[in-house]
Amino acid sequence: MVKSVKVHDDTHRVLKQMKNQTRGKSIDEVIRGMIRTATGVSVERFAVRKSLDLTNYMDPEKQK
Repeated sequence: MVKSVKVHDDTHRVLKQMKNQTRGKSIDEVIRGMIRTATGVSVERFAVRKSLDLTNYMDPEKQK
């Protein structure tokens, strides 16, 4: 059973517009666009920075 969420008319209009704009895109493209919009950083730049952080964290030499 799916519950609906009540939103204001202007929010509903924006959500419908987003849905229509992303209709032909893959879920990957939609998620990348949402991340870029929310953070101002592309997924690639964000992922590289995070992987470098994890690499530095996991490197036993750097923990000494």
